[in-house]
Order: sequence, then C-alpha cells, then structure tokens
Amino acid sequence: RLGAMEVVFQNQRNWNYLEMTDSELRRRRCWALIVAVPILVLFCLFCMFVLAFFVQWYAFLVYVWGGCLDEAIREQAAAMGDLCRSPQVKYGFVGWLAEVASDITLAVVFDVLLGLACCTLATRLVSLWNYKYDYDRRYGVCMVSMVIEVLSRVGLFVVVAFAFMPRWLGHETVYPEQAGVFVAADQCAGLLDYDVCSALVGCGTANDPQCCAGMLLCIAQQLTFEERRTVFEKSVKGPFVVAPFVRILATVIIPWVADYLAWAQTPTDD
Repeated sequence: RLGAMEVVFQNQRNWNYLEMTDSELRRRRCWALIVAVPILVLFCLFCMFVLAFFVQWYAFLVYVWGGCLDEAIREQAAAMGDLCRSPQVKYGFVGWLAEVASDITLAVVFDVLLGLACCTLATRLVSLWNYKYDYDRRYGVCMVSMVIEVLSRVGLFVVVAFAFMPRWLGHETVYPEQAGVFVAADQCAGLLDYDVCSALVGCGTANDPQCCAGMLLCIAQQLTFEERRTVFEKSVKGPFVVAPFVRILATVIIPWVADYLAWAQTPTDD
C-alpha cells in the first residue's frame, strides 16, 4: 500500500500542464512524436560521433603518435614480453600521462556532459507530451533520458565492434614486413572514414598516398585481431571503468566539499 506522502507526490500537478480537450491533447502528442523522433535520432548520432572521436583519438595516440605501427617499436615491446598497445613503449611516463588524460577526459564527457545533455533534451521532449501530474512527467524524463543514453553509448561500441574488430572480405590486413611499405591509398580505399578524410583534406594517390593513414579503419588494416581487440577493450575502459569514479567525484565528493566550505564560511553566533 502507498503511504500518505507517496499518494500526495503522485497526485501533485505538473506546473507546466496546459488544460485542453482530449482531441487537442491527441493532436499535441501526435505532433510531439513527429518532432521527437528525428530529434532523438540526430542527437544519438551526435553523441555517437563525439564518442567515436575518442575511439579514433585513442587509436591515433597508440599507433600513430605512439609509433606502435613501427616495426622497431613493436620489437621493443616484444622484447619486454608484451604487444605494443600503449604510447608508454615509446614515450614512457609522458605516454602514460597522455593515455590517462585521454581516459579521464572521455569519462568526463561520457558521464557528465552527455548525461546532462540527455537529461536536458529528455525534459524538453517530455514537456511536449503535456503530462497532467508531475510524477508522470518525472517518470517520462527518466525513461527518455535512459533510452537516449543507451542508444548513444552502447550503439557506438556495437558499431565499433562490427566495423573495427572483424576483417571483412576485400580488405585484407597487410603488414609492413609482408608488403614492404603500407600504402594507405591502396589498402584503405573504400573505407568510410578514410574516404571522408581524403575528400575533406583533398589528398589521394597522386598527391600523398599516406594521407589519412591514421584513420581508425585504416589503422585496423595494419593490426592483428589481438591488437584490434585490445583497442576495442581500452576504448571502453574510460566509459565503463573510469566514468563511475568520475560520477562519484561529481555527485558525492564535490557537493560534500562545497557544503563543507559553505558551512565553514557561515558566521556563528559566538
């Protein structure tokens, strides 16, 4: 049975509720669906684009800046009994610092900024539904926000898993020791990110055959399956390992420190 306070809470009116007839409410909600669906799709695509940038950045950090595509760096990592999967192999502490900073930045964007954006968008879209009671409005905001976050976050890693991890027919991996020099214009032609990059930069086989070789799918052509799996696993470390600690910092520790500082600055009667 519901307690008295729960009954009061569920019957609390929504302050933004507009009185209207049933036919007007149906028209409003039909219009809300027409507006909400494309907005949700565009916003989820935007979130996936932002998160895909960080996956691309991590691959660039390790294999282009960190030199893990260079055979000499690979041999150096193999001498230490490991694969070259971090810029630490080439840059040491600086490489470790760059990797940690990338994970923290992704966690902040993933858990704080995109979370706030999802909640704000959900609040605006649910307001179009014109709920009579505030309890229903809050429930709608929570559900829409959760759907947006699931689609934008999990959807990205599903795309990365199917686009980056497998070796699709027509794009066989060619290693430098097997083919002399890896030529991006030959091995990466037809890959989506490489074609977009080369079209935007305006380079190609005649101008610069190695142009845009640092794109994610192009890097994948030079990696073994174990190395591609390592990139995928480390790309989810920020959102699913570092992000919970960032959330604790943002929702517990920082408010506690702010309350303590406010209490310390409050004048006492003494």
